[in-house]
Amino acid sequence: NMLKSAKVLRQIERKFIICHFFNEDNPNTHNLLVIIDQHAAHERVRLEKLLKEMTCWSVETMEVKPLITIQSFTTNSLRLVDSYKHEFRKWGIECIVDGQ
Repeated sequence: NMLKSAKVLRQIERKFIICHFFNEDNPNTHNLLVIIDQHAAHERVRLEKLLKEMTCWSVETMEVKPLITIQSFTTNSLRLVDSYKHEFRKWGIECIVDGQ
C-alpha cells in the first residue's frame, strides 16, 4: 500500500527521483523520504520484464529431416554443448552429442 501512496516530489539532474511514502492504512507508522537512482530503477524494470518474457516463453519446435550434423567440434566444445543442451532445448534445439 505504501507504493500506491508514493508522491514524487522532485527529479534532480535527471538522475534521481525524490519520493515521499506514507502508509494510508496506518497513519501512526513513519513516513519515508526515498531517493531513487533513476538509471538503476530503469535497469531493474528492464531486467524484470526480460525475466518475465523468458519464463513465460514457449517455443514451437519441428523436426528437421535429415538431421543436421556438425563434425568440426573440439572435445572441449562438445563438452560445453553437452553441458548446455538443456538451455538449447529451451530454444527448440535438440542436441545429441556423439551417440548420446
